[in-house]
Amino acid sequence: MRIVLIGPPGSGKGTQATRLAEHYGIPRISVSGLLRQASRQDQGPGPQARPFLDRGQAVPDEIIIEVLRERLQLPDVKKGFLMVGFPRTTAQALLLDGLLETLAMPLDRVLLLQGDADHFMERLEGRRICRTCGAAYNVFSRPPRVEGVCDQCGGRVRQRGDDNEDTIASRMRVFEHQTAPLIHYYRLQENLRPIDADTAEDRVFETLCAAIGERPPSPGPATTGLKAAAANGAAKKKAESPAKAASGKKAPVSAKKAPGKKRPAAKRARLPGKAASKKKAMASAEKAPRKQGPAVKAAPKKKAATKRKPPAAAGEAPR
Repeated sequence: MRIVLIGPPGSGKGTQATRLAEHYGIPRISVSGLLRQASRQDQGPGPQARPFLDRGQAVPDEIIIEVLRERLQLPDVKKGFLMVGFPRTTAQALLLDGLLETLAMPLDRVLLLQGDADHFMERLEGRRICRTCGAAYNVFSRPPRVEGVCDQCGGRVRQRGDDNEDTIASRMRVFEHQTAPLIHYYRLQENLRPIDADTAEDRVFETLCAAIGERPPSPGPATTGLKAAAANGAAKKKAESPAKAASGKKAPVSAKKAPGKKRPAAKRARLPGKAASKKKAMASAEKAPRKQGPAVKAAPKKKAATKRKPPAAAGEAPR
């Protein structure tokens, strides 16, 4: 299995990555650790990354990909790997996909830890690290038994220099700005699994294992094509089903509708006559109002004249 684990500062991705790598027996790959290790070498892309690391600048993506190429060709990644904190941008994701394609090692899962930003900031502000063995503690949730002393090696436990409120808030803003397009990119590929990291550590680990255990879906474009083909096939079946039903019941339908078929035939035979009769009717209808118009108007005049005669006769009587 090949997994990428993404999460904002304070989401616990470092702790969960360590547990997942041990649980599944796959190497945990941290790009920052790889770059520091490679920069101490005199060959390969490591010396190219050294000047950027010394100045505290971001290492170019091309150098990071070359460092990853060397790491992913080692035999311990045959069973898979768990990559933490990389990629952070869409450009890095495209370069990583190209590298994995050439190595025939496509990603199976992209796990996204998400939750309340204020809770994550509290985790970072309370985080303490052993300077000797690197064990992590938290003064709010999991403090060392003796304040300032590591439980495992007895080394000094201290707060990281960048675990202050201003620096944490700035890192949160940078993560949101860079990762929003990246999340959208992996969501389109349909292999992104969001995980609620705002719960207990064991609960988060169980949710991650459940997400990894799911059957991986096909890549985005292929899945889309299959869905479209399935939709087209369903539409064709729906369109063909009435025709098939009609063809299957052809004999009964024709037997039932056999007497009724004479009417359409008779109608077709009378169509020319009907057209002629319609023309004659229209012609007569056009002429009829012209002839009947005066007659209808004259009728009221005659009736009016008959009504006027009695007054004339009454007028003659005095004569």
